[in-house]
Amino acid sequence: MVAASLDGALSGRKEGRPQLHALMRAARHHACDGVLVWKFDRFARSVAHLLKALEECQHLGMRCISVPDHVDTESPMGQAMLTGIGVMAE
Repeated sequence: MVAASLDGALSGRKEGRPQLHALMRAARHHACDGVLVWKFDRFARSVAHLLKALEECQHLGMRCISVPDHVDTESPMGQAMLTGIGVMAE
């Protein structure tokens, strides 16, 4: 299990966040099975970045879950909601 806080006060608008990069590195090395986030709009603030990160997680076989949004990217409803969440984040 890998746990990390996503960069405290750093903005989600920027892709250059050290903890996010560490999370994605861990994912690429199969050090974790999934990503649990508080909200997808805190994970990334642009549709492009959100969808890119979620697509990479899906390609790696990782599940992404947003707690209060009740979104699980493995469910059909969760997949449908991702675009709407990404639009709202932007």
